[in-house]
Formats: sequence, structure tokens, C-alpha cells
Amino acid sequence: MISTEKFCDYAKKYNLIIDNVYEIGSLHGHDAEKMRTPFNVKPSNVYVFEAHPTFSEEIKKNYPEFNVVNNAVSNKNGYIKFNAVEQDNVGISSLREYSKSMINKNEMNGHYHNLEYNQIEVKCVRMDTWIEENDIKSIDILKIDVEGCTYECLESFGLKLNIIKLMHIEAEHIECWENQILYEDIKKHLENNNFQLLDIVIAGPPWAKEQQSDSVWINKKYLE
Repeated sequence: MISTEKFCDYAKKYNLIIDNVYEIGSLHGHDAEKMRTPFNVKPSNVYVFEAHPTFSEEIKKNYPEFNVVNNAVSNKNGYIKFNAVEQDNVGISSLREYSKSMINKNEMNGHYHNLEYNQIEVKCVRMDTWIEENDIKSIDILKIDVEGCTYECLESFGLKLNIIKLMHIEAEHIECWENQILYEDIKKHLENNNFQLLDIVIAGPPWAKEQQSDSVWINKKYLE
């Protein structure tokens, strides 16, 4: 897949000024730190959104100068059910439940996940609302990894999507999460909002080779 280091190389290639870092769906905050370091971004200009309360607290402890927002990001404001995995494959915690068809495919091929969720209620925020409330003028570099909810996350920016310079997103090409929106619709949404694809890597296990992708997108106004 596309490493955080390679993602940052695109910002350098296009001579982007990087004064802030955003990560939505962080798990541990390490990628935000990797994005911050090559551009000498102040830790106080790093914003990490993590819905899982346990992980959010760990990020605060490990990176006390980061702005850690313990909210889910989706296309509505309010409260929402979150499927929190507390052990084993904790990275698959999501607003969505894992797809039953994918569970069956995994098990048929001897690949098992611990899918014992602790369903909790978490605060959910639209990014355009948060941006307005916090008077944010630019999002310079952004990573989104939200386990089946990438489309809704992008949709939540509304017209504020145009303040993003460069983004790295994870998306699915087959249904890994129940009722999710897949890559082709995500691609159309970004292209319709003046973003250009710079790089994509698609990967997965042998029985689902086009399961997920990492892709890098740039706001076209920074190509001029």
C-alpha cells in the first residue's frame, strides 16, 4: 500500500506549503507524527480525529501537544453507534458492521477476525461544521482511514472540501462493511470536486485481490 512517507513525498513534489496536519481515523496517532515531522509542523497544528475512546486517550498521552478530537466523522452531526473492538484486530473498529459475505470469504480461506464488538454511542460531527466552528482556513495534508465510511467522511466536508490541499484515503473495491459506498463512487465525488488522482495501490488477500486501496489526491488548484 502507499506508505505515509511516500504520501509526504507528493507534497514535496508539488511544492505544497504544509503548516498543518489532519488525520481522521487514527488508531494510535503515529501516522500524524510521520506526516508532521518532514515538514517541521508544530505539534499544536496537528489535528487527530479518533472515535474510539480508548485509542483517543492513548493518543493524548503519547502526543500531548496534538489536538485530539474524540469524535466520529460522518455526514451528520449528533450521536451515532460505534462498533468498538477492544482486542485482537482493533483497527477494524467502525461505524459499520463487518460484511457477512466478507466474513464468510475470510473463514472459507482460513482467515479469522475477532469480531466481538462493544457497541457504544459516540459523538459524530460533520467536518464542515467543525471547520466553521474552529475557523479553519486550510487543511494542508490529510489522511483518512475510517473502515468503510470514507464516502460519508468526504461528504461531511461539503463545500469545505476545497480547503484541502492533499489527501491520502483508504477505500474498498468490494463490500467489506455492510452497506458501504465503494471506491468508484468515492472517485466520482472527488473528481466532481476538483481533485485529481496522483497514485493508487490496490491490494488484498489472494481470494479478494481488489479488496482495498490507498490513493493520493491533490486539489487541482495546486497543479496550476
